[in-house]
Amino acid sequence: MALNIFLVKLFISFIVAGFVVVLFTLLAEKYGSRIGGVITTLPSISALSLFFIGVTNSVETVIRAIPASVLGLTAAIIFLIVYIKSSGLRTKKLESISISIALSLFIWFMFDFSLFVFVPKELMPALLTFSLVLALMVYCLVFREEKKIVMVKRSKLSQVELFFRSVFGGGTVALTVIFAYILGPIWGGFASMFPAVYLSTYVILEWKNGSRFIHALGRMTPIGALSSFVYVLFVYFSYPRLGIILGTIFSYLACLFVVASIFKITTKLTKI
Repeated sequence: MALNIFLVKLFISFIVAGFVVVLFTLLAEKYGSRIGGVITTLPSISALSLFFIGVTNSVETVIRAIPASVLGLTAAIIFLIVYIKSSGLRTKKLESISISIALSLFIWFMFDFSLFVFVPKELMPALLTFSLVLALMVYCLVFREEKKIVMVKRSKLSQVELFFRSVFGGGTVALTVIFAYILGPIWGGFASMFPAVYLSTYVILEWKNGSRFIHALGRMTPIGALSSFVYVLFVYFSYPRLGIILGTIFSYLACLFVVASIFKITTKLTKI
C-alpha cells in the first residue's frame, strides 16, 4: 500500500515538473535574454524536487538534504559557467553545442563529486562554498563578457522540443525523489540540483538562436542562481515551522522578492 502511494506521488511529481519546465521555457523565450536569463535559473526543478521529497518522505528529510542541495547548486553554477564560456568555440552549431555539453557535464560531474567527497554536508561550509563560486560566476559571466552583445532574432520552440524538455525536467524530479526515497536525503539533495533545466534550456535555445543569445542569457544568470540559493535557504527555515505547502509558497515569494529587487537595482545601475 505504501509503495502504491509512493508511485502515485512519483507520477504526479513527473507531470507537474514537466509542465513547470515547459512554462519556464516559454517565458524565457518570450521575454528575451535579459529577463529570460533570470527565468532560466529560477528554482523550478530544485523547488519541485525538494517539495516532492517532503511529500514522499518527510520535512526532516528535506532539511537533511538542504546542505547537499546548496552544494549541488554550487556545482550547477560551475556547469553554467563552463557551458556559456565554451559556447561558440566552433563555427558549426552542432560541433559547438556538442563541445559545450561534453565539457560542461564532465567538469560538473568532477566538481560535484569533489564537493560530495571533501566538503562537510553541513550548512555553513556549503554556504561558504556557494558564495565563492557565485563570486566566480559574476566575474566570468558579467565582468568578463562584452558589455554590449548584438542580439539575434529569436525563433519559437516547436512542440517536439517542448515535449523533450518536459520529459527531461519531469524525469529529473522523479529521479530525485527516487534517490531520496532509496538512497537517503544527501543523494536526494545533490540530485535536486542536477542541471537538467539549464542543460535542456541552453541546448535548445542555442540551437534555435545561436551562441550570442546564450552569452546574453549568461549575463543575467547570477541573479537566478542567487534566487535558487535564497529559495533553498528559506525552505530550510520555513518547512519546519510552516509545513511543506505554506513553506514552499513563502520561500518562493521570498525568492521572487529578492530577484525583483536585484533586477530593479541592476536595471538602474547598468545597461545590458
